[in-house]
Amino acid sequence: MASPTIAAQKLAESMVIAAYGGINVEILSQSKAKGRLGEFDIILLSPNLRHLLNRLHTLGIPEGIPVHVIQSNVFGDLNGKEVLKLIE
Repeated sequence: MASPTIAAQKLAESMVIAAYGGINVEILSQSKAKGRLGEFDIILLSPNLRHLLNRLHTLGIPEGIPVHVIQSNVFGDLNGKEVLKLIE
């Protein structure tokens, strides 16, 4: 199985393709994202980061930015179309 980072990169590519290039997707580690949380319209967590969902306020996420955890089966299948359905 691919590492979560490689899988996330492939999933991001799949999402951009599924959206016909109409979105910008960035893959960031928790430490790199921490200072940039206000720059995003939506935050998606990979299944292995589900534990962060309840602590996001301590990471500085601004109120009103939606946060979703990608389901394990969708993440594992690298199914960009299903992730786009999650965020619609």
